[in-house]
Amino acid sequence: MSGPQATRDAVLRQAHAALAVARGFERNVWIILIFTLGKGLQLTIVNVTLSLYAHSLGFDNALIGALVAVPSIGALIASVPMGVLADRYGRKPMLIIGGLLNPLTLAALGLATSPTWLFIFGVLNGICANAYWVTFMPVLVESTTEEQRVAALAANNFLLLGVGALGALIGGAIPELVGHVTHLQPTSTIPLRWGLVTAALVTLLPTVPLFWLRERLIPRRLARAGGDATPAPQDPSLPMRDLIRLFTMLLVPDALFVLGESSAVALLALFFNVQFGLHPGALGVYLTVAGLIGGAMSFLAPRLSRRWGKLATATTSQIATVPAVLLIGFSPVFS
Repeated sequence: MSGPQATRDAVLRQAHAALAVARGFERNVWIILIFTLGKGLQLTIVNVTLSLYAHSLGFDNALIGALVAVPSIGALIASVPMGVLADRYGRKPMLIIGGLLNPLTLAALGLATSPTWLFIFGVLNGICANAYWVTFMPVLVESTTEEQRVAALAANNFLLLGVGALGALIGGAIPELVGHVTHLQPTSTIPLRWGLVTAALVTLLPTVPLFWLRERLIPRRLARAGGDATPAPQDPSLPMRDLIRLFTMLLVPDALFVLGESSAVALLALFFNVQFGLHPGALGVYLTVAGLIGGAMSFLAPRLSRRWGKLATATTSQIATVPAVLLIGFSPVFS
């Protein structure tokens, strides 16, 4: 059997297995998956439109790069405080508040024209969006059995990276449609503004099911409320030195990888527009195809992790992205 055929069959088998497990998911899992789909669509719409929108306002590349980076700065500032607040007051309120405020900051980004306001709303957007990144994993872990967990996380990644990639089609089609109606270039400010507003609407709709999320009270909060709670089994504690070493080994490589990935992905649309003159519609098709391939490969993650181990799978997949990014970066020199 040929390599591509074997890969396709493996993806299909893994998808069928994941769907079989998914039938047993409880309501919380489905609500998070719906919200994840909206998040994936929003991220890819913004990837197509935000850098082009800033370019249409006349910003130089340095300012555009800083603008694309400030939501991550907001998320970095808010991560630990949001985690503490989620543990204290519950994950459901944090998800709902973030889900309602995130679309407002996105719409404000699309309406702002001065660098000052764009940076302010960019930081606020990163803070509000971080509510999802801090809380979705604990909710999925709490709401699944050990047998369901890998399938739930794989489905979440597929919706975020794979199906969510269809947002690039939306992000490319909206400016093209608005440009056609208004007789403006799709790379001009008004069509791209409508792309960001569409991202805000796509983010808002999946927030509604969050009101039906079942909040699970952790034992500490039950005890503070005066209720009875059976203490959770405690894991063997590690010395502080070993904990710091473990977190350093996990977080530093991941932070470096995300830093490099975000610098490439977030500015990809602008790169192809400036270098090759691609309009949003063509960019949307390109990014959608790339995202669907990545999403399909996420279905292989459980199988590969069982064969190679989780650490080897994660490390190999990250290293494999390096030549792909280099090829994109040097593509202008190819005939």
